[in-house]
Amino acid sequence: MDMNASPRQQFLAWLEDQSFFDHGVISDEVGLMSQAEEKVLFHQAAANVPAYNDFLKNAGINPVDIRTMDDFRQLPLTDKNNYIDAYDLTSRSWFGELSLSHFIAVSSGTTGQPHFWPRTLQTELAGARQHEFFLQEFFEVNQRKTLVIDGFYLGNTMAGTFTLACLQLLKLKGLPLTITTPGSNDKDIITFIHALHREFDQTIIFGYPPILKEVVQQVCQHRDAMDVTKLRLVCAGQAFTENWRDYLLNQLGSTVNKPTIMAIYGSSDAGLMGFETLLSIRIRSCLAKQPDLTQYFFGDERLPSLYVYDPRTIFLESPAGELCFTIDNGAPLIRYNINDRGGVISFRQMISLMRQHLPDSQDWASNNCGSFPFVYFFGRDRFMAKVYGLPIYSEYVQQALNHASLAPYVTGNFVLENVEDDDHNILLVCRVELEQGIKAEAELQKTMSEIFIQEFSALSPLYTNFLEFLGEKAKPHIILYDYQNPQYFDQGGSKKFT
Repeated sequence: MDMNASPRQQFLAWLEDQSFFDHGVISDEVGLMSQAEEKVLFHQAAANVPAYNDFLKNAGINPVDIRTMDDFRQLPLTDKNNYIDAYDLTSRSWFGELSLSHFIAVSSGTTGQPHFWPRTLQTELAGARQHEFFLQEFFEVNQRKTLVIDGFYLGNTMAGTFTLACLQLLKLKGLPLTITTPGSNDKDIITFIHALHREFDQTIIFGYPPILKEVVQQVCQHRDAMDVTKLRLVCAGQAFTENWRDYLLNQLGSTVNKPTIMAIYGSSDAGLMGFETLLSIRIRSCLAKQPDLTQYFFGDERLPSLYVYDPRTIFLESPAGELCFTIDNGAPLIRYNINDRGGVISFRQMISLMRQHLPDSQDWASNNCGSFPFVYFFGRDRFMAKVYGLPIYSEYVQQALNHASLAPYVTGNFVLENVEDDDHNILLVCRVELEQGIKAEAELQKTMSEIFIQEFSALSPLYTNFLEFLGEKAKPHIILYDYQNPQYFDQGGSKKFT
């Protein structure tokens, strides 16, 4: 935290800084990493955040002894249980003063219990820098009149309010953006598109993948009313497969030579943590076609989401295979474990892996995406179900639902769970939300079951073995639900797990 600069000074310095994403700066991986300030932030928090000071005392740690990165990596991890829930919000804030925060958001409750997350203006300025970078890289927003639709749920949750704050800052900086906030209701988003798109060179929609899919499919039914090739999508809040991206790109009929669908990685705890680049998408797309290589890259047979991150903004590490971050905020977090399974790969390591396993990728690194390190994540292991001990991950279901034979009939929302039947057998149950106007018919259910088995077998060789000796017991039980069924699928479109 800049202990001396006022919010006004921070804002003016941000406006004047034209070098943060200078190509010479971001192409120097060593230089980027050297600007990381995790140790500085640690010592500031130890001295000026009452809760963290007490946390260190209880752990028997004297901050003076933390001098090197090796020392830093020996610090105990913080998490929701031992830190967030153990200390009140005020004591976790800078100087024990919650009033110093710029904004307070609330988590969307993915893990059950909502939490409050104060943020400073510095957090939003850092987020705005990253938004400017990826919006320019993908969509050239400094050259085109752009309608930007914040399609996240607003209220007081992180995604909608943080995105809006970053976009408003970019507008103040002079980018030709016009922003609107219909929220996450697909009908409202479509109304805004039809009413406003003609005045702009392109329309960018931020939103959750299932909602964006619904919007694209409905808009594409009225191609005579608008040029759908001018739609751009920024996804967050839920992972998607490359099949899903390809399906929607095909629907949109994109005519540009860059992907018009990209994703960002964020959390309520940290705000924006990472974003896709042209290079990261190309790598992931290639690995999706060669699943046998994912083990070499990520140490897992599953294909994770893949992003880059800016070490000047957030410090990421992955002890024990779970992502932890250190970040400045209204209530700073030091070595905070968010329980996302994943890891980090330096730019140099990724280039080495590409050259070793993807021989056609020799020229991929010669791009303007910078030399940012990579972060990948699989989600959370509790977001899965099991077949007789064999994990069936949410990614497997997403892959199946994105199959060309199913995608037009489903929203992409599902509930994956284990259910005990009357005979006390543990069944693998997947509840699937259908698109508007699609009826739950036996033939569709049969086709879906067959595709699930096909995709599960392709993604997990062990599942094929289980099928051989377990037969019907290993097969998923598919239950189809009408669009926005109130019991399982709320209007916001977010995926639920039990």
